[in-house]
Amino acid sequence: MERLLRTLARWWPVWLIAVVSPWLFEAAVNLESDTDAVIQWLPDGSSQRLHYEKFTQQFGGDNLLVVSWPGCKLDDHRVPQLADALREADTSNDSRLLRRVQTGPEMLDRLTSEPLQLAHSEAMERLSGVYVGPDKVSTALLVELTDEGLTRQKDVIAFVRETANASCGIDRDDLKLGGNAFEAVSIDETSMRYLRSMNLGAVMIGLLIALVAVRDVRLTLAIFVTAVLGEGLIVALMYYSGERLNAVAIVIPTLIYILTISGAVHLVNYYRDAAGEHGQSEAVRRMLKAGWMPCTMAAVSTAIGLVSLSVSQILPVRNFGLFAAAGLCFSLLVLLTILPALIHAWGASP
Repeated sequence: MERLLRTLARWWPVWLIAVVSPWLFEAAVNLESDTDAVIQWLPDGSSQRLHYEKFTQQFGGDNLLVVSWPGCKLDDHRVPQLADALREADTSNDSRLLRRVQTGPEMLDRLTSEPLQLAHSEAMERLSGVYVGPDKVSTALLVELTDEGLTRQKDVIAFVRETANASCGIDRDDLKLGGNAFEAVSIDETSMRYLRSMNLGAVMIGLLIALVAVRDVRLTLAIFVTAVLGEGLIVALMYYSGERLNAVAIVIPTLIYILTISGAVHLVNYYRDAAGEHGQSEAVRRMLKAGWMPCTMAAVSTAIGLVSLSVSQILPVRNFGLFAAAGLCFSLLVLLTILPALIHAWGASP
């Protein structure tokens, strides 16, 4: 029984990693990118932001979704059919996603009817390039999103595609979408796809370099697990706190991974220097005794520099500094607890 307890105590970091892995995996899979709204890049209280907010209050936002398909013309019966279906389906939602849906035929009727009663040619000229194509025949639906819709742009696009298929039989591959809302979602999806592939590349390259430099599989595995855990913790913090990745924050996970590897290699060097003379258990203690201060000073000084970004008036920059600093603190905690325990449990060779 005593031997079993010792074995369990020796392998406690493995059990801990196994317990937290589902939450870390959920965060890594579901953490989303967010490139919507230029307003997040405007400083708080700046004249540019005030002018932008005043303009959107008076004239509406520019986050529109343009919907069309091959053969979408002014006389296509599917145009008003889809517009009515979108309005009806949206009103049945618990929270409205669409502020209004406008079509080329509707705008043409509005301009040629009272009180304006414009000539057909003049109305077409005004609508050209917006609701009517340059051929004076093709058209589209312009969908304006509500504030709720702006925060759920992916849901809006899925909603439009499903409604178009159900009400008009338009296949999702035939539906042509455009506008700021679609561009933001496309950028997010592309960013996350490349982030995962590039992050995997960074992980593999870091692992290979560590293996070549350390020349020990168990030590390299301990370094790798420590770095991945440090990266996973900051991803989990961002996900469960409601933060989303943007053009700046997207580098935080890889940054923490690289910095954690750097600190882990630093500690491993202390371990290897002491292991030849003092044995494994004593070498782990000497590693911590010699390495905790320089690792702590390096992490704290870097975190202070990152926290200084929190005075920025630009929200993405401010959040980058705060989350990157928090990630460094997590990585330091992992370095000084999990890494020594893994080296001790796996019996890494001096």
